[in-house]
Amino acid sequence: MGKRKDLSEFDKDQIVMARRLGQSISKTAALVGCSRSAVRFQVLYQNADSLLAKADHVGSMRHACDDDAGADQ
Repeated sequence: MGKRKDLSEFDKDQIVMARRLGQSISKTAALVGCSRSAVRFQVLYQNADSLLAKADHVGSMRHACDDDAGADQ
């Protein structure tokens, strides 16, 4: 199989919404017109991005709490 072009932002958003609405990987791939692998990787990428954003948020809150604790001394 040959390499296909990258997914557009619209296609990526369609994948995210279809999966959130409970569509299967096969149905999502048919909707967007891409391979099932592309759908799986997009979902994995999206989930990893969400986890990293949450980790950054928790880390920044932890630093803010440390800064507040030092102010009392």
